[in-house]
Amino acid sequence: MLRTRFLCFGLALGLTAGSALGAVVINEVYYDPAGTDTGEFIELYDGGAGTDISGWQVLLVNGANGAAYSTITVPAATLIPLDGYFLIGDGIGNPVLGTAGVDLQFELDNVLQNGAPDAVVLLDNVATRIDSLCYEGDAVFTAGAQTANATAEGGFGRTVSGVLATDPPNENASTGRLPNGSDTGNNLVDFATIPNSPGAANTGSLTSLPLTENFDGVVSSQLMPVFIQPFQTPVAATDPGVNSAQGGNCLRVADNTGGGDCVILTGRHSVLNFTGEIYLPPDVVSPAASVGVALGGNSDATWFSSFTGNAIERGFYLEYQAGNLTTALPGIANHGGDARLFAISDTATINTGTTVGTVSQLGSVTIPAPQRGTWQPFRLFFNQPGNQLYAEIAGQVVYNGVIPGAPAGLPTSVGAVIGYRETDAANPGAVGTGTYVDAITLNTDGTGVPVELSVFSAN
Repeated sequence: MLRTRFLCFGLALGLTAGSALGAVVINEVYYDPAGTDTGEFIELYDGGAGTDISGWQVLLVNGANGAAYSTITVPAATLIPLDGYFLIGDGIGNPVLGTAGVDLQFELDNVLQNGAPDAVVLLDNVATRIDSLCYEGDAVFTAGAQTANATAEGGFGRTVSGVLATDPPNENASTGRLPNGSDTGNNLVDFATIPNSPGAANTGSLTSLPLTENFDGVVSSQLMPVFIQPFQTPVAATDPGVNSAQGGNCLRVADNTGGGDCVILTGRHSVLNFTGEIYLPPDVVSPAASVGVALGGNSDATWFSSFTGNAIERGFYLEYQAGNLTTALPGIANHGGDARLFAISDTATINTGTTVGTVSQLGSVTIPAPQRGTWQPFRLFFNQPGNQLYAEIAGQVVYNGVIPGAPAGLPTSVGAVIGYRETDAANPGAVGTGTYVDAITLNTDGTGVPVELSVFSAN
């Protein structure tokens, strides 16, 4: 059964510049469920008047050799209707697809490879490439018969469903176009990690503003559960010196396997005000840590990944270091006790083994010793129409000025990110480690943000 849905994008999720609706696209891929690979699917979408896709092929391409390891052929007399979806997967007794139904029965569980990288390529009935998605694009795609097709629209970062498989709850995260059906020709722009939605429109965790959350009671449904580390009331026995800023629970972003983690509150907002309380670890924390909040990514799953290429999401990062990390963050010098705002770009093409995107430091403040080891307020404000970027932490303004034009590849619309990284691989998830936040708000209100005269130009 083919399903038809009506799209309704609010002000918070408008189409990005240059995006288009109307062609058939690979709209969503669920390729690495937490635990056993059950419920995997591929979803096509037609935002136009409807398309006959009889005889079209979906190629599953192995990044290790650039060749198709499986080919799915669409049967004759198959039409995707106006604003319709075509769902491929095994719907028999499937907890993910059982309620959605499928349009083409095909076993993808333990067939659809997890990368890094691999790809899905859509060809029409004369073998012309219509669309492609290269995922886990932080590794090199080997040259082969389908490599050009697979990488034609660039790589996409690491999926959260696989990366955070040891940190429950973390089920049902897909790689999908956000906004639904949008296609700029650049997968790094078009795709995000989203709650899976087989046979229905893709949505991010934030479809409307404002949002206020203190992590007590029933947590807002607008927070995507797959990204949320366990809420907890910190106690001295397990988290020394950390007590919730507001009492009750807070959100802990922890690293249980070594490396770094992120919580991503996806969305694409041209104006976004992100405030809350963050715990700044003391300098004696072991291992040394990088904690912080950011405005940017829709797809990344690590905070300042050591991977090359596209593993670091473009955006504006307000980062604080407690002590000097044993391994410096990519492109960023150690400087314990400082809070810094970085602008980080990423490449629009599949990684070729080069270094990470450009990193620029926009501002820095030193956190006084009495404020370390305490909860402190933060604020990040992004106003693309007004060309204003603002960052403040612990009562100090880190940056107040125009949105930088360089490095190239910075976002023009943003979501919210919370991240943590340590470099003690022998002691991941150590007692007292993690990024703790509480009392967060997300809205479009810039009231109280100082305005630099440089933001405006005379007529």
